[in-house]
Amino acid sequence: LNTAASGTAEAIHFASNRDDLEGFALTYETGAARFADGTTRGDLTATRIAADRIPARLPDGSIPHFLVRIGPKDLRFNMPASLRFPDAYGLGEGGEVIVFHYDYGVHQYSELTRAAVSPAGWIETGPILPRSGFVGILPADADLSYTRAHLSGRVVDALGNGLSGVAVNAVAGSTATLTDAEGRYTIGLPDVRLFQV
Repeated sequence: LNTAASGTAEAIHFASNRDDLEGFALTYETGAARFADGTTRGDLTATRIAADRIPARLPDGSIPHFLVRIGPKDLRFNMPASLRFPDAYGLGEGGEVIVFHYDYGVHQYSELTRAAVSPAGWIETGPILPRSGFVGILPADADLSYTRAHLSGRVVDALGNGLSGVAVNAVAGSTATLTDAEGRYTIGLPDVRLFQV
């Protein structure tokens, strides 16, 4: 935790030095964080959730590339916290994202705000986060190809040469595709977990 001046009040700025959280920060005013016991003292955590560990897809079926769990579970902010994210989608300056939050179940999903990538490459919000839970970003352009789960691979013969025109389909769904000239394919996964292709 580092302290930094914020107007006339002192703000607590949380940022991780770990590579998986590089660029993520949470800022809140001193005394605004309330823990389950009603005090303003405790351990605040931020944990990046890998795509294969996300507890559930979002209501539109997307899987965010940058999702962070803020804890502990019963943490509340009397004055909402501000967030900063890296440009995880490579949108570039001016690219717009949806900043979302949900508690410990996606049925409580809510869009907090929309924000644009700054010239410095960050996505920064004003004070919007009311409590702990999961926070993340999605591209605002509704191109879910950024966020849908995909399986990519290559079909080869015994000598390692790519096989063109081979049909590949997902066992748990009806999605199918053909391999390209080099034997490569990418197939969108259905809204269920796959164990076999």
